Amino acid sequence: MSLALKKHRLSFLVAFLLILSLALLSWDVSSPHPTSLLERTAFRILYLPLKAFSLFSNKLSFLIDKYIFLIDLKEENLLLREEVQRLRNDNRSLQMLASENERLRRILQLKEGVPLKAVAAEIIGEDPSGWYKILMVDKGSACGISLGNGVLSPEGIVGRVLDLSENISKVILIVDKNSSIDAMIERTRGRGIVEGRGRGLCELKYVPIDEDVKMGDQVVTSGLEGIFPKGCPIGTVTRVIKKGCDLFQYIEISPAVNFSRIEEVLVTTH
Repeated sequence: MSLALKKHRLSFLVAFLLILSLALLSWDVSSPHPTSLLERTAFRILYLPLKAFSLFSNKLSFLIDKYIFLIDLKEENLLLREEVQRLRNDNRSLQMLASENERLRRILQLKEGVPLKAVAAEIIGEDPSGWYKILMVDKGSACGISLGNGVLSPEGIVGRVLDLSENISKVILIVDKNSSIDAMIERTRGRGIVEGRGRGLCELKYVPIDEDVKMGDQVVTSGLEGIFPKGCPIGTVTRVIKKGCDLFQYIEISPAVNFSRIEEVLVTTH
């Protein structure tokens, strides 16, 4: 039985008792005879219960109204929570779309600035074995990609194409120990070869001991290999060790690209 029906039944009962009381009072007033002892006794007996019942009825009616209000409020709050969650999901989707659009815009800008033919590709996986630092992209030979082609992001050099099929290419990252890139120090134009050292680092090798190299120097591509444009960022010098008996100095480099965050790249083609 609904709360509204219970409330109405209670109201009908109160109304009936009040009408009965009024009827008795009306009969008593209209009667030409003096009020009998029985009638006075009946009125005394009915008065207090009717008054108490009336107060109880009003209080109960107030509580029922308040309960119904709280039920309605709870349902309204539930609807509002669902609406807030929907708006949050919509906002999250819009933010992801805006972020994706910004990344694609930067890739297109990079493509326009690269003096080589290139195709945009999306990262779709990584080497599961863990032996090599390799990413997989969704473009292959069908798009003009060949073995050894360079792979870039707006932040800098990513690596080279190590293997490919018609629609997928494997990219060996510059931090892999099997990777090497002809490079130079941007400030001094000193030349060397950047090789991967694992652990997310590279080394600039074959730089003479007397070459001026400082921590914080930017290392960029030389452009001599023909697979990367000249001047693309490779990384930053984070450590320099010179030993007097050595021909070359040890130069450690932190890559410009955060490989765990890239989602789109540019692959050079012939």
